Amino acid sequence: MENKIKNVVLLTNAYKDKELRLFGEVMSYLLSEGFGVRTSDAFADACDPRVALYTDMRELFRGADAAVLIGGDGTILNAAVYAIPTGCPMIGINLGRKGYMAELEPDEYSMLSRLASGDYRIEERMTLRVETEINGKRTVLSENALNDAVVKHATGMRCVDLSLYCDSASVLDCRGDGMVIATPTGSTAYALAAGGPVLDPVLRCINIVPICSVSPAAKPLVFSGNNAITIENVFDRDDHALLSVDGMINVPLPYGGKVICTGAEKSARMIKLKDNKFFSVLRDKIN
Repeated sequence: MENKIKNVVLLTNAYKDKELRLFGEVMSYLLSEGFGVRTSDAFADACDPRVALYTDMRELFRGADAAVLIGGDGTILNAAVYAIPTGCPMIGINLGRKGYMAELEPDEYSMLSRLASGDYRIEERMTLRVETEINGKRTVLSENALNDAVVKHATGMRCVDLSLYCDSASVLDCRGDGMVIATPTGSTAYALAAGGPVLDPVLRCINIVPICSVSPAAKPLVFSGNNAITIENVFDRDDHALLSVDGMINVPLPYGGKVICTGAEKSARMIKLKDNKFFSVLRDKIN
């Protein structure tokens, strides 16, 4: 049994949750079950007067016992930026196409009542600390990337030359559309589409997947989460490559620029209410 949950953040994807219908249903249900509910003031017009409204997303998550997130995996990724630093556990209600990270389907939200009694478990998901090194200057882009960091040509229309290092040791030189550095959670996202292996999300490792490479030796690789993985842009015939972190942070990576990924100290904490195993869920969603 886990700690009893009393106060929850409730957020939805307004593009998927038409007229905030499911948001309203879940909000009413949580209030009827005695939960304290808080949300963004962006949803003020759809809220019961008992719901606490916040303008600052960091304040919204600070002090909350859990976050209930309605949408797809992107909705969870957006919330993870604020949930992970505070240790706030998350649970998703799937309105996406696959929703690998979501625990519940829309008709299952009554299972949330079990949070009040502690009848759930927490699954820890590894995250990545992502930095760049450009002209000798190090910059932290993300302390806790949950899915991946992707390096591609800036226009997406040409090959790019990349060099891969593990703890400063040269591993691979690769020409192709780019490279994905993924967590086990992110192994079912772009990394899977690029031909990478699916990893159990509770593992602590780093998944490297070349994208459409013309280099014969460029195959998917899996490293320990304790390694420092570096990708250097060695493509000297164009302006720059593009680095994207969890699809939300996008920055240029010029010639000679590096992205360094290491296993972060903090994990994403995902609430599990079901006994189904990850690969059973994967099979059902893929099929």
